[in-house]
Amino acid sequence: MFGSNPKGFNAPGDEIIFSYRGANPNPEWFLDEPDQYTVECTVKADTSMVKPEKRVSYTDGRLRKYYQINYDIVLLFGLTELKAQIAYMERGVEKRGTAAVIYDDDGLNVSDRSP
Repeated sequence: MFGSNPKGFNAPGDEIIFSYRGANPNPEWFLDEPDQYTVECTVKADTSMVKPEKRVSYTDGRLRKYYQINYDIVLLFGLTELKAQIAYMERGVEKRGTAAVIYDDDGLNVSDRSP
């Protein structure tokens, strides 16, 4: 996540999880076959414990400052249901936070969804 204000990261982070349903044994790019991807679920996590990192970039000859938070979605397969967590680094130590798996049962492919 990116933002110009470090306090703007208190909202929950939502990540959409897709599955590939096509015939290609090694699909590389989502945009090559977008109609072959189905939304399986959304992972929603509270990212407020992840400390924003200050970054700078040069765009059009101007220095721009922004903040970024880095985390990974961890999917836990087993027993009877899919579970999720977020993983992030804090002072060189991996930490974990809770996340919720929200299923979208409409069965639509990515290309079937309206923007």
